[in-house]
Amino acid sequence: MKLDCDTIVREAVAVMCEDGLAEVSLRKIAARFDATAPALKRHVGDKGSLLALMSHRLFHDALDQIPAGLKGRDWLEAFGMTLWRMQRSTPDVLALIGARPPVAALDSEMRVRFHKLLDEAGIGDERGLQAQRSIQALVLGWNSFATTGSGPARARGLADIDTAFHTGLSALIKGFGY
Repeated sequence: MKLDCDTIVREAVAVMCEDGLAEVSLRKIAARFDATAPALKRHVGDKGSLLALMSHRLFHDALDQIPAGLKGRDWLEAFGMTLWRMQRSTPDVLALIGARPPVAALDSEMRVRFHKLLDEAGIGDERGLQAQRSIQALVLGWNSFATTGSGPARARGLADIDTAFHTGLSALIKGFGY
């Protein structure tokens, strides 16, 4: 199999989902391809770069799931729900987000993509950007709450976590005037 960046990153995400982020290493991924860690480094750089690429890939994959043509509130709602589902279904994603170092080129690419998506949704102004960032923070916070030992126990009997998240998401979007 010919190695390329995308193939390596997808395999690294698979390792994270199967065994946890602590088990992601260039050596372990290389073994899955019957290759060496230096061979992978030529495509993805060091482990920090790999973590950034993994986070970037998961985020792009989530954005790709948002239906085309949505505007304003509908886009923001789909964005929030898509991120929520991705984070809830991807083991160790919070650890990955925390471990991901900044990579200027990837961060710049993501900013450009967000501006384009927000413009297409008719919310490309500062308020739309603040709403998008606030939704990301809400998703991270609720996912952290949902995955800690005390979070689910406290929420039990009040509402299921998905319903509680959706209620908060809707209130946040409404608070931005969408």
